[in-house]
Amino acid sequence: MLRPGPRLSPELVAQNQRERLLAATAVAIAERGYEQTPVAELLRLSGISRTTFYQHFPGGKEECFLATVGAAMALALDAVSGACEGEGDWDERLERAFAALGDTVATHPAAARLCLIDAYSPGEPGLAHVD
Repeated sequence: MLRPGPRLSPELVAQNQRERLLAATAVAIAERGYEQTPVAELLRLSGISRTTFYQHFPGGKEECFLATVGAAMALALDAVSGACEGEGDWDERLERAFAALGDTVATHPAAARLCLIDAYSPGEPGLAHVD
């Protein structure tokens, strides 16, 4: 949570709230699963009010979940893309890409589980999002 102090810009506050919600979603769903994770648990973990939650995600838990999956996939794609750049032949760059993906999975296991297992929990919306 942000510390009290000089007034921060509304954009910075909103960004911080959204990041906390995404992190809380990844952790809660890794522990409980999608179906067993109520919005109240996301609120508790993130320290966000229900009103603020629905300001960020009017579509509720599903919208927050899909945004979390998207953020986790973007994290992995950024790591793999960065590893592919630079010097080396195809095999060397591919080896770096797989190493970067492995490091990302090891460093962010809840996000990895979200992308590889839980992303399909909401049914068709999850499938469409992953595709």
